[in-house]
Amino acid sequence: AASDVYKRQHKAFDWMWKSGLMTKWQAYKWMQGKLALTDEQAHIAKFSEYMCDRLIIECNKALENQRIAA
Repeated sequence: AASDVYKRQHKAFDWMWKSGLMTKWQAYKWMQGKLALTDEQAHIAKFSEYMCDRLIIECNKALENQRIAA
């Protein structure tokens, strides 16, 4: 269901800054860069399921890279 996708992407994205890996502002800038979004487009509440899935994939890649580096 759509609500499941939104919950999963918030969990994945929130980890980026709640873990201390970066600030919340840096996480949004990182997301903009990864997904080629403008400031106007970089609002998670406006994301389609497709964009949520893309964000989850990018966050999971970053998490895996962090684990490898640790």
